Amino acid sequence: MEDQDWEVLPIYWVSVSLNPYRIGTDRRWAKSIELVNDFFKTKDFDLLFYACLELRYSMENFLRLYISLIDESLINKLDNIYSSKDLANLINNLDHEFENKIDFLNIFLSKKYNDRINKINLRESVRLYGRIGSYLHAKFNAVNTVKNIEWWHEMLKNIHECQEYIRINARFMGTIKLDDQGLEIYKKWKQGKATQKEIDDWFSDMEITKNI
Repeated sequence: MEDQDWEVLPIYWVSVSLNPYRIGTDRRWAKSIELVNDFFKTKDFDLLFYACLELRYSMENFLRLYISLIDESLINKLDNIYSSKDLANLINNLDHEFENKIDFLNIFLSKKYNDRINKINLRESVRLYGRIGSYLHAKFNAVNTVKNIEWWHEMLKNIHECQEYIRINARFMGTIKLDDQGLEIYKKWKQGKATQKEIDDWFSDMEITKNI
């Protein structure tokens, strides 16, 4: 291939192959399941590592959207988080009112969309995030890893656990702005003083930005 051909090839490849690529939580999760199924058909162990990569993508996207429900300004910080330890440090500094706010927003979601946001255990998410990510590093001790059948069994177990976690928790993902009036009603609701009419009137004008 002549030199000038290399300049054309990447443009063509991107236009043909990358446009349909979907980065959403659900698509990467589904791809991980497809890879595991292919592994059982082919016994190609490389496929399990690729399944872990897809799960890592899926988990990152899921946590990004979920944490944005707490504080949208944290999105930029998430771009620089690569380890489970860094993620844990971020979570430790999150809004402690988060779970109450999810309960409040679920009133709106259940009425308008017949859906709700699951309250997840963020520390469990960190554990799974780190566990799956550990398989994406080079292995220097083959005897204790790739040449040990129990190690592969444990890997499959962790893949399945992460897949189930995402399946159960990555349901309705979206954001809604709590303006000054909304925050005031939220505080009254938390104290048991907000009337149903106050809540319904405020929610009636709200729209949710649904993420995928």
